[in-house]
Amino acid sequence: MRDLIKKILRESDDLDWIKDVPGELPEIGDENKFLVLVKILGINEVFGDVTGWDDPNTQFEQNRWTHYGMDTFTLENGEEWAVGTIEEADDALYQYWEDYPDQVGLEGIDNIEDYLTMTETDRRLFAGDMSDHYVSDLSDEDTIEYSSYHEEFEDLEERISELEDQRDGIDTSIDDQISELEKEKDNLIYRAREEVREEDYERWYECLGDPYQCLVREHGFYMGARDLIDSGIVDFDKERWATDMANDSYYGELSFYDGNYYEEDGYITFRTN
Repeated sequence: MRDLIKKILRESDDLDWIKDVPGELPEIGDENKFLVLVKILGINEVFGDVTGWDDPNTQFEQNRWTHYGMDTFTLENGEEWAVGTIEEADDALYQYWEDYPDQVGLEGIDNIEDYLTMTETDRRLFAGDMSDHYVSDLSDEDTIEYSSYHEEFEDLEERISELEDQRDGIDTSIDDQISELEKEKDNLIYRAREEVREEDYERWYECLGDPYQCLVREHGFYMGARDLIDSGIVDFDKERWATDMANDSYYGELSFYDGNYYEEDGYITFRTN
């Protein structure tokens, strides 16, 4: 700790008195953090009227608790300050926003609709159910019309019609040919239905990439974000939300005192109480 005292003395010509303070200076994990406080607040603000480091009335100490991972110090006047490197402050800001939804509830997040997601499984199941329902309501004629098989289907019908005109009740081979063509028609309808189903599935799957836009704004299945969340089919991407909020906010968000922060020598500090 004598090294720390030497550093303090180098910062100011007015601190000779600190050499005469009896007792051991409290343990400091990162002495540079302490120096940041001295530079910004001044030695008198940090220590006050210290008469001895071992004096029980001396309040200055590095706390055992942290502020979102940043070291905290209680000064002689009772103020608590958090100090950390820029990296530690960035991590603290992310932690602050990650904890925020748990503090205020999801209803307290204004832009939550931008962070609603569906799992891959739910997205596939939902898209599958919707495409199954859509195809099951289509007639064979509409199914063929919406597929790429309509020309091939029309050709089969024309061939069947021509064969039917040739029926004379004697040549059974014509009936056999018609029967084969009818089977081809059924197979074509099946293939067309699967094609339409797949196309509709892809549309829904793509749409559900943004479930709020898809299910609330485009299709109106739900009244709003709250209604959609209550349905249980979407999740809130808290990690992405917290990352964006941390990137768009500033370190003063972490100060519960006045919203101000100070940067000194690569460290961030602010008062917390």
